[in-house]
Amino acid sequence: MPRRNPPLTRIPVSSILLAAAILLLAFALRAHRLAYDSVWWDEGFSIWMGRMPIAQMMLHTASDAHPPLSYALLHGWIALVGNEEFALRMLSVLFGVLTVAAAYQIGRIAGGHRAALAGALLTAVMRLPAWWSQEVRMYAPAAMFAVLAMWAALQLFTTRRRQWPWSILLALTLGAGLLTLYLFVGVVLALNLAFLYVFLVTHNRWRLAVRWIAAQVGALILFVPWVMFAYQYLPSWAAPQAPVTFLYVIKLYLSAVFLGIATDLDRYLPLLIVSLLILIGTAAIAWRASRRRERVVWVTLGIGILLPPILVYLLSIPRGQFNYPTPSPRYFLLLSTPVYVLIGWGAASMARLASHRWTRFLGPVILGGLVAIALWSLSIYYPGLHLVDDYQSIAATLEAFRQPGDSVVLNNDTDWPIFNYHYQGEYGHDISQTQ
Repeated sequence: MPRRNPPLTRIPVSSILLAAAILLLAFALRAHRLAYDSVWWDEGFSIWMGRMPIAQMMLHTASDAHPPLSYALLHGWIALVGNEEFALRMLSVLFGVLTVAAAYQIGRIAGGHRAALAGALLTAVMRLPAWWSQEVRMYAPAAMFAVLAMWAALQLFTTRRRQWPWSILLALTLGAGLLTLYLFVGVVLALNLAFLYVFLVTHNRWRLAVRWIAAQVGALILFVPWVMFAYQYLPSWAAPQAPVTFLYVIKLYLSAVFLGIATDLDRYLPLLIVSLLILIGTAAIAWRASRRRERVVWVTLGIGILLPPILVYLLSIPRGQFNYPTPSPRYFLLLSTPVYVLIGWGAASMARLASHRWTRFLGPVILGGLVAIALWSLSIYYPGLHLVDDYQSIAATLEAFRQPGDSVVLNNDTDWPIFNYHYQGEYGHDISQTQ
């Protein structure tokens, strides 16, 4: 049966303090060495788009591989904070911290305060979300919209009263996610599959269906006008790539979610197997600990865990003009939070279900082990951040000798976004390119 969640006033003070500490930890890990890495191609392209006037940016985005919302947000952020690496990346940091806060709320619906703290802690320390919260790209805001959409969906699934505000939040976050990243359609699919399950098992299915359909329509109202505009400019391309196996995608998924590493996967195979066993074991514990009314949360999280590797594999299959890139860890970021929340839920439930005294400590041991793995992976990640002279000296020389009417011509298409970040010219994007 649907239930009302406990009000905020019932959260123990200790839980509030621990949640605040986890958010501070998440912020610290995402802000650490934030300006110690040079702007790379994709970041330079985002900044180039963000510097454009909105109308011009929309036109360019229509022929690009991503929708315009993240570039529009970046446009406003640049006007507010400027162009330094630290300031530009801070927007993604804030999205990343909000994702951790939303993970806490999902964990609270699933298994209470302890599950919420455990899930938020894993979301805070894992390398994948920390890594992409340091990039001037659309993945951090898309991940935040995904977690907020899941939170809103779970509130609709598990509460009786005041459902329309959650329906509105679901519409806004689904629409915003689709306008941020086309791959967000995977989040929409996952939540709608969860709705189908809830529709079959709940008693007030038709009331829920009205609110759910209204949210989907609201999201489409936000997204469809952009699709109609961009369709006429949508490019086609043939990208050569070698086909990948589903086993490779599974290994990449586990490595991305637990280690944040995308290369030399077989080297970390023992860790990946252990991580998979932990995920399966804690998921089983969470199912056993859940009451009937909480099973919809478990199913929603489970769909969010199972769907990404399947979709990424299907999208990676070479086909005609619209070949997709080789699978990448960032494609798993959107639905990585369900993994951390479900593990946190299961680990937090172990003490209550323990039949022996020593097994009561198994949950904290599992969490401690995963946190240790995450910190080890971050210890490899941070030293890899370093500043190099990416056209900084060239840009300074050109600016010193520039005369009215001069143009900058690049003879390749490999590094122009990086050069453009350092050399803004008179208008910030007046660079000609030749192949």
